[in-house]
Amino acid sequence: MAETTMPRLTDALGAIEDGIYIINDDFVITYMNKAMVSLFGEGMEKKCYSVINNERGVCPWCRAGQVFDRQKTLHGEMFLPRLHKFFHVISIPVTSRNGSRSQLMIYRDITRAKAQEARLRSSEENYRRLFNNVGCGVFTSSKQGRFLDVNPALLAMLGYEDKEEFLGLDLATQVYRDPSDRKAYQDIVEKKGKVVDYEVKWKKRDGSIIQVLMTTHVRYDDTGNVLGYEGIIVDLDERLRMERKLNETRQHLLQSEKLAAMGRLTSQIAHELNNPLFGIMNTLELMKTEITPESKRRRLLDMSLSETERLADMLKKMLTFSTPDQVERVNINVNTILEEILLLYEKRFRENSIKIATLFMEAPGHVCASKDQLRQVFLNMFSNALDAMPNGGRLTLATTQDGRGIKIDISDTGVGIEEAHLEKIFDSFFTTKRESVKGVGLGLSVCYGFIKDHGGDITVKSIPGKGTTFTISLPLAGQP
Repeated sequence: MAETTMPRLTDALGAIEDGIYIINDDFVITYMNKAMVSLFGEGMEKKCYSVINNERGVCPWCRAGQVFDRQKTLHGEMFLPRLHKFFHVISIPVTSRNGSRSQLMIYRDITRAKAQEARLRSSEENYRRLFNNVGCGVFTSSKQGRFLDVNPALLAMLGYEDKEEFLGLDLATQVYRDPSDRKAYQDIVEKKGKVVDYEVKWKKRDGSIIQVLMTTHVRYDDTGNVLGYEGIIVDLDERLRMERKLNETRQHLLQSEKLAAMGRLTSQIAHELNNPLFGIMNTLELMKTEITPESKRRRLLDMSLSETERLADMLKKMLTFSTPDQVERVNINVNTILEEILLLYEKRFRENSIKIATLFMEAPGHVCASKDQLRQVFLNMFSNALDAMPNGGRLTLATTQDGRGIKIDISDTGVGIEEAHLEKIFDSFFTTKRESVKGVGLGLSVCYGFIKDHGGDITVKSIPGKGTTFTISLPLAGQP
């Protein structure tokens, strides 16, 4: 800006809203307009670096030397900590009539614009992060039938790894199962402007079919013409799988609530019935001593006493269910437990024409367990085997060891279990027994809980009409 008259220049600059000042080649301020004074205070005849930045020497960002030497206007941005403001700075060389050189500086406050830019950048970053990390598929596509952008979830959903390959696909022929499905979708979305949970079948990279739900809307240009579509894709097959899992979880919670209610109820009933029941048992035992063994009435007493003992056993099971055994676990020989239970059931098995075969491994090792809980498990298994062989049969017991655990196989030649019931037999309240006294569907559920609590497992194999095998696995003492 050569040969410019300085007085006329300063008059023109006084009314400008941007901060303006002029320095000579010694960095002394020779002019400040009102806007500059309001920003930095009066600084005439002072060094510019002391007024602008409270410095004792030239500011680190100063480019006055370049302006003076090259006589070239320079633009730049800077942040002034003392004002907490951003400025766009213009440095203009000025030469007066007498040949002296000055520099005119214009400070435009761009703090608000910078803040908006930062918010916009943050918003874009948040959008991109959401776009890339969201669990459902997200896309934008052209009206002509090409994807313009997709997120990783959509690639994974359709079995693709190369995004460029995916963006090169023709939607109608390579993504939609039937090209006419895309045309039908376009007609609906362009008529309504959007679709929600539109169900359609797509093809995965391997050719398999996937059912998806599309929620999309139309993208228009400034004149209202359709540019394309954007929206989200949900794998309907996966959603149905998740809904099934959720329903199973809900059913398990309902079963847990039933079990809790049953626990409270059985505890109350058992405690109320225990005393009168044992009174009846004692009375029957006393009456037996007064009647000879040959008497028919003695047989009736024995039958009554046997049924009363069965009721007492049922109450014991109810109490064990409502208040599980908390006795400290000890090392136990499984063979010993099985032999003890067999002694109890020997008479009943013989009376029902059931033969017993035992294949016990010698010294199978010990398991760390609650003796009462294991007894209850085996009692329940034997009782079920007895019910499964109403016309007689064979019960085989076998124990084996594989170095880390012990397996107990309990096999019967009874009626077997239908395949549809195999996955449900360990569920609470599930029973195939129709006689109300025989079962309420808690026996196997409780056994399963006991064995799982011991770090073991129960599995079952069955052939209807031929028999059933329960396999109980328990870790050896000292094993996790």
